[in-house]
Amino acid sequence: MKLELKQIVGYLPYGLKVFYMEDIYDVTLEDEMDSFSICLKDVLEGNHKPLFRPLSDLEKEINVNGEKFIPISKMEGINFNISLKWIKNDVNSIPNYLYEKLQEWNFDVKGLIEKGLAIDINTLQQ
Repeated sequence: MKLELKQIVGYLPYGLKVFYMEDIYDVTLEDEMDSFSICLKDVLEGNHKPLFRPLSDLEKEINVNGEKFIPISKMEGINFNISLKWIKNDVNSIPNYLYEKLQEWNFDVKGLIEKGLAIDINTLQQ
């Protein structure tokens, strides 16, 4: 199976973290077009792997742009009916604004880690 643009496009407005040769890079829409295109091509060809958080991290404290929080708590504040079980069992049925939040926080909403198309960010952190 090969990574497709449609599987990662939702992350691009927030900065897609990729891993290549022991380093982490951000692919953002603000990059120069040539640089952005080359890096995105490398990601789609499998030379660079996207870094995502597994959905199990929803109950753990994470750090996004210097802010530490527990994602499920923030999501419960937005929608009181949210549950981790619901998200894990059917991530595509959650409201669009919550789905976008998961992408903003770099959660693997497409199951790419399990498919070997992305790397669990926790495996790189000390």
